[in-house]
Order: sequence, then structure tokens, then C-alpha cells
Amino acid sequence: LESSYTLGLDRANLTRYLSVLDRLGLNEREVPVTEPHPDRSRKGLYRVSDPFVATWFALVHPFRDLLETGQLDAAWPMVKDELERRMPLAVEPVVRDLFQHACADRIPFPVTHAGRHWSPTGEFGAVYLDAGRHRAFVLELKWTHEPVGVETLAHLRARVGRDPVLGPICVGCAVVSRAGFKGRVGKGDEGCLVEVAELFGGMG
Repeated sequence: LESSYTLGLDRANLTRYLSVLDRLGLNEREVPVTEPHPDRSRKGLYRVSDPFVATWFALVHPFRDLLETGQLDAAWPMVKDELERRMPLAVEPVVRDLFQHACADRIPFPVTHAGRHWSPTGEFGAVYLDAGRHRAFVLELKWTHEPVGVETLAHLRARVGRDPVLGPICVGCAVVSRAGFKGRVGKGDEGCLVEVAELFGGMG
């Protein structure tokens, strides 16, 4: 579960604190999977890597006053809303790994790199690349309780096409839905619309 905060620290102090957290194994630096030289990239983002600590900061710390005074009934609706909002972020890496193995035949090249990509024009939670980063396949997860429209796939393709990095190299897209799909599926799009249950069925 991810959280973001404005710390108000200067760069020198922030680097020192990040180094300490890194040595303790509590944080990690992530760069877009499309970066050819990750170690030298200036696009890195830091986040809490320990699941327990990350969950505490996301779901406990913001509501400590209510929780510590026993106002559980007042705190729970806000905790529940925050959990619902953050759950897709927690599930996304799992779905990304499952799709790469259970649906490998739908990615038209051997995958060497997998991860997130972001740029000023958009953010994509699951991007697969070949060894030379010359071809890309983009996956989008919809973690909702209701079926999503099949037009989501067209919207994803349009967003990818506008991205300056992915647009020229993307060779395919797919959408994974927790609750299935609604609407008329276009010709040839059947394999690009995947229900979460299919991912587990394909692991056998």
C-alpha cells in the first residue's frame, strides 16, 4: 500500500535519511521500467518497501486520534474507504506477475523487463518489455466490484498511443478485470479482455 507525504526537508538531509532507511530495508527506489539505465535515472521514486510499515502509515497513522481514543465506529468508515482506494495498488504487482506467466502466449515477445512506467502524459502499472526495450505490452487492472465496459481497452490503447515512450514501441494492450466485462467485444479483442479468475486457472 502506497502513501505520499510532503516532508519539507532539504535535499542533503533527505538523502541521509533515505540512506538509513535503505540500509534497514524499509524503503526502495523505483524507476520507470522503460528507463534504459535505471541506476543513473533521475526519475526515481522512493516508497516504503516493508508491507507492515506501509500498511500502518496508510491505514492506522492518519486515524490515530480516533483509534487511540476507542472511537472505532467513527474511524472504520474512513479506514474502509482508504483501504478500498489503495487495494488496487497492492494487487497490481501480483496481477502483473500472474499475467506474465498465465497469459504468456498473449504477449508477442519474450519478456525480459516488467514493471511500472510513468511520464508527464500518464502512468501505467504493468508494462512488459523485451530485452532491448524495443517492444512493449501494456496491461491495465480494473479492481472494481462491477463489470467494466469493454471500451476500457480502447481507452487504454489511446492513452498508450499518446505516451512519448510507449506509443512508438507498444505492440499490444490488455485489460484485467476483477468483476468481468460488459458490452460487445470487438473482433480480435477477446484475448485482450481477461478476468482475474483466468489468471489463476492458467497457472495449473
